[in-house]
Amino acid sequence: MPSGRDNKYIRRNLLAALAGHIDQPEITMLTGPRQSGKTTMLKQLEADLRGQGRKTLWLNLDFEDDFYHVASQGALLQKIQLELGKGGGVVFIDEIQRKENAGIFCHTNPWIMIAETKIGRGDQAYDYYMRINPSRREEISDLHKCEPYVYPQMIAGKDAPTHGEAKNSWLSGTAAMNYVAITQAILGIRPQYDGLEIRPVIPSGWSGLEAVRYFRGIRYEISMIRRGPGNEVALLVGGKPVPGTVIPSPTGSISVLNVIAYIG
Repeated sequence: MPSGRDNKYIRRNLLAALAGHIDQPEITMLTGPRQSGKTTMLKQLEADLRGQGRKTLWLNLDFEDDFYHVASQGALLQKIQLELGKGGGVVFIDEIQRKENAGIFCHTNPWIMIAETKIGRGDQAYDYYMRINPSRREEISDLHKCEPYVYPQMIAGKDAPTHGEAKNSWLSGTAAMNYVAITQAILGIRPQYDGLEIRPVIPSGWSGLEAVRYFRGIRYEISMIRRGPGNEVALLVGGKPVPGTVIPSPTGSISVLNVIAYIG
């Protein structure tokens, strides 16, 4: 709720919180829906800081001339030094989402993997997974500097002085999202309301695999066998064909189901 008015602008309560965080060592990030007043609020904050005699630098990545200054870490530091001098100041970067590859945020890789499986590209999904697989990066551990069994939150991008170095291990939802992407998207074993879905989108070079999934008290022993290119699936459950890709939840005292999924 607005706490008062400053000229024609509504001064939001959040403005004080932003001002209080300016001198912290961490970057302050303001997010919100489009046209919700983010830029206006930051402009208010910049005006307040200038009124206190502090130097500021404003960059808007919607503009090509400003985007040039974030093309590399060196270019940005040069611009900051030129505008703010040795005494420093406060840097505002509007529309920061337009800056690509500042670093590799690993939490989003699983989303890309899932998206690739949605359009049937198992090879690409698997490639994305292997690029951040902790054990796969053990061979460059001197550079990566992360335990070979833990996902980091991010990996330093090419403009960083430590390109390839992992950051913030153990403090990420990356592991959970990778588990979902691997088991439910690539292997295609997904719980649904009506039963267990088996719809794998595995790499084209895989001849098949075996998996066990416990679902609603039943042990599903699943064999996937590739018999041709593509991702079409034909299911046999207990030796009988099942239409579609969802195995209806059985009734009665069944505790184990044998499932064969033919792919291609």
